Amino acid sequence: MELTDEQRAFLLGVAPRYIWWKTPDEAMLYPMRILAQIMNFGIWDDWCDMSERFSVPELADVLNKAEAGWFNPRSWNFWHRRLGDIWESAVLAMRKCEGSHLVQGR
Repeated sequence: MELTDEQRAFLLGVAPRYIWWKTPDEAMLYPMRILAQIMNFGIWDDWCDMSERFSVPELADVLNKAEAGWFNPRSWNFWHRRLGDIWESAVLAMRKCEGSHLVQGR
């Protein structure tokens, strides 16, 4: 993902809050993961700041390339509705455990 200077500065600023297990520089190797964390767990101000700096197609790309565990069902559905009919995959990526009888929550 190519980032503008403004996007990079924003992600560096929020990285410690959303990717706390890595240094900001390490987190910047995965900008889509930072965006997914904001989309999934973000506070309102960060959502607004993110939406000002990243276009709808850029945020839809985060959904399209999300790995299992990046989104909970509530956030997944919210962002698909918020971004409109621009996504490729409407199926939430999930981790599966062999022999598991657990069903995804509602």
